[in-house]
Amino acid sequence: MIAQRAYQQAWSLSVTAARNFQ
Repeated sequence: MIAQRAYQQAWSLSVTAARNFQ
């Protein structure tokens, strides 16, 4: 599903941003 893939990509990006922020 495209929606599921977009959700997973957004979640991964959020985790990466949180790691970079720390």
